[in-house]
Amino acid sequence: MDIEMIIDGTKAIFNLDGRLNVQTAPELEAAISGAPEDITDYDIDLAKVPYVSSAGLRVFVAADKRAVQR
Repeated sequence: MDIEMIIDGTKAIFNLDGRLNVQTAPELEAAISGAPEDITDYDIDLAKVPYVSSAGLRVFVAADKRAVQR
């Protein structure tokens, strides 16, 4: 999976390319965790993602909780 992160103010935009599954979900989780501390909004572009497993959905839920806490 290819992950591109773009910072726009307090928003982090993640452009994903490839399958989001149990093998690649940790990559996205690490990218989200590596975003600057002042990020309060996450935008995840799934246009080039043909498949998302439950492991990928777990990363989305964790990102949402992180954004709400900030």
